[in-house]
Order: sequence, then structure tokens, then C-alpha cells
Amino acid sequence: MFLYISSSPELIYRHLGGGPNDFWRLFVPLVGGMMAGTFLSGRLAGRLSHAHAVDLAYGLMLTGALINLALATGLEPTAFRVIAPLVLYASGMSLAMPNLSLMALDLFPAHRGLASALLGFLQTGSNALVAGLLAPLLAPRLPTLAGGMLVLSATGFMLWRLACRRHWLPASAALP
Repeated sequence: MFLYISSSPELIYRHLGGGPNDFWRLFVPLVGGMMAGTFLSGRLAGRLSHAHAVDLAYGLMLTGALINLALATGLEPTAFRVIAPLVLYASGMSLAMPNLSLMALDLFPAHRGLASALLGFLQTGSNALVAGLLAPLLAPRLPTLAGGMLVLSATGFMLWRLACRRHWLPASAALP
């Protein structure tokens, strides 16, 4: 999920022509997107099921990834064209994570501490693998970086839908 964020210095320096003091141009909008997603998550809590909120979140992330790929392949990169879709993606990611975490913890009600620790380990480990192995391979070209973002997002969405269909989630979280 953090493919673009993990390679952000590469993005700013190589693809957007920024310098060492320009990292804020990417960081501030992304944090704003994450704050918007967190705000939306709080507003939707109790109004939508966790599963519906995650579906909405994946809608935002996939839309941001598709727009990002279209702009990366069709137009000359500018700060706005590269960063705006990432803000949408970050909003979706921040909407999804609290809901996914709560559903994962609900699977192990008697062992929530262990489940939380394992969830954190898996998230950190997978982010490290993407940032350390995949992002450097895709970073030389902006379209491949955007394509990687879309592939990872679509893979996450397919796994999410598979989990819903197979009822790995508690009945209260499953989609109708």
C-alpha cells in the first residue's frame, strides 16, 4: 500500500526535479490526505459496517491509482499531476486501516493483544519488503511506479473480496 510513499525521495528528486529541501511538497499533501481519510473514517463509524467502509476505501485507492497511472503514462509529470492522485489514495488507505484492523482483532477476541502484535508485524514487514525490494525496481520510471501502485491496490482489493466471499470475517462484517 505504501509503494509510492516509500519511494518518495526518489519521486521528488528524480521525477519532479526537486531538491533535498522539497520533500515537504509531497509529505504535507499526503499527510493531509491521511487526515482526511481518518476524519472520514470517524464520521462513517457507526453509520456504515466495517466491510462497507473498506469497500469505499478501496474505491478511493483504486480510483487514485488509476488516475495516477493515466497521468503518469499520458502527460509530462508535474507536482500536481503526480501528488493529487496520491492524496486520494492516502485518504482511502486511512479510511481502510482502522476498519481492517478492527475486523482482524475481532477474529481473535480472546487474544487481541497477540493479534494486534502480529498484525503490526505483518504490516511493518510487508511495507519493508515493498519499500526495500519492489519500489527500487519500479522507481526508475514513473509509469512503472504508478503501475506497481495499481497492481498492489488491485491485489489487495481482490484478496479483500475473497475474504468476504469465503466468510473469513465475522458475520457482522460480511457483505450482504
